[in-house]
Amino acid sequence: MQRRGFISMLGAFFGALVFGGKVPEVKARVIPKPVSLFQCHVAGFPYYQGPKIFSDLQSGQKLKLLREPNNPHDSKAIAVFTSNGHKLGYIPRTHNPLPADLMDNGHKLTAGLSSVSSDMGDYSCLEMGIFVKGGGWQGL
Repeated sequence: MQRRGFISMLGAFFGALVFGGKVPEVKARVIPKPVSLFQCHVAGFPYYQGPKIFSDLQSGQKLKLLREPNNPHDSKAIAVFTSNGHKLGYIPRTHNPLPADLMDNGHKLTAGLSSVSSDMGDYSCLEMGIFVKGGGWQGL
């Protein structure tokens, strides 16, 4: 709420109290802001399409997350893709229970590359941040 709106609301509220009128109803609306859950590496990066497109990857790039509940190796698996649909790997098994449960309960999760390392031999050459949509409120 901006200062002007807040002052107007206070004026209406106190005016109603002093002059015996109705107190105006204040409505709130949810403003979706991503909330950071954690940072981690992209697991399995060397085994998918990432090495082929490595030169196109850059810090700050948005990623897509796809829940794979029928994955034969991990029932909590969440695959990581570029916005163009190239599979980069997975959220590590040690990190995926919470985001998998959130996704299974209808929450929207997003991800973004936080760093890209040129050391292709390192399993953690891609670091990403995982976010859940949510956020605060703003009065009208």
